[in-house]
Amino acid sequence: DFTNDDMARVKYSKRFSATVESETPEVWQLRLEPKSQRDEPWHHVVIKVRRKDHVVVEAEFHESADGGAIRRLQAEDIRVHGSQSIGHKITAFDLRSGRKTLAVLEDVKIDTGLQDSFFTKRHLKRQGTRR
Repeated sequence: DFTNDDMARVKYSKRFSATVESETPEVWQLRLEPKSQRDEPWHHVVIKVRRKDHVVVEAEFHESADGGAIRRLQAEDIRVHGSQSIGHKITAFDLRSGRKTLAVLEDVKIDTGLQDSFFTKRHLKRQGTRR
């Protein structure tokens, strides 16, 4: 139930325009509208961002302007690794079917020197055939 975007560090500012829907002393709630509707599967996304470290702790994905969310991601167990805060327990909810999928990060390493070329489809396919 996870997508590539769910598991990657997404640069929301490149793909979406944001407006503040509400805020508390701990969290901003932002509504994200795609800059290009053709390139995005969602009509809009509502995210909750922790003020202290700018971690997205919840994201709800909407297919239409007036429809409710159909997917939700929640990040918990936020830990600091170097200069980055990362959720170690991430849950994806399919709000239509009621299913949920949990990802738990156990051994997180940041800035280990891997080159971007390591993550090309060709390289990853080649690595997968060596098993």
